[in-house]
Amino acid sequence: MPDGRFRVMQLVADMRARWRAWRAPVDKPATLTVANPVINSMLWATLPLVLIVQLSAAIILEFTNLTSIETQYISRLEALAERRAEAIATPLWTAQNKEVSDIAEEIVRETGVKAVMVYDSNGNVVASARSDTSDESSQTIVRPIRYTSFGLTSPAGRLEITYTRKVIFGNFLRALRGPILMGLSS
Repeated sequence: MPDGRFRVMQLVADMRARWRAWRAPVDKPATLTVANPVINSMLWATLPLVLIVQLSAAIILEFTNLTSIETQYISRLEALAERRAEAIATPLWTAQNKEVSDIAEEIVRETGVKAVMVYDSNGNVVASARSDTSDESSQTIVRPIRYTSFGLTSPAGRLEITYTRKVIFGNFLRALRGPILMGLSS
């Protein structure tokens, strides 16, 4: 038995020694030392170039994504305008201005929408809604509102949705933040 106990103590001591040997490099930070000054200067000359190439590639990739994001955003707003023009047709035709105003308020709550204007067939404003977005650059989507009853279609007015492109640019900057931080950390 004393032989077994000695063996266990020897294994524990061996494990402690291995643990200390394994932890030793962690305690001392590794330093990059290059004995040759030519190699050292080459490293410092190429490092900024590699960083610039990496950041340029990230910007180019995200810029190509920007056009895709912009196309998706505009097509989503155009589809929204089309659907809401259909939904507004009956309340506008039957002069239910409260329902028309409610739909306009709903559209304004969409991301990036600045204002919604609903006009009747004579060009009079029936409903309008504005968001608190204060951006000078904006574009407008205009959709005709057509009332259909018993197979006959009549013009009932038009729907104008004014939106800002600031949302697209904000998403672009958010998407670009990751590659820039990754490039700076390498």
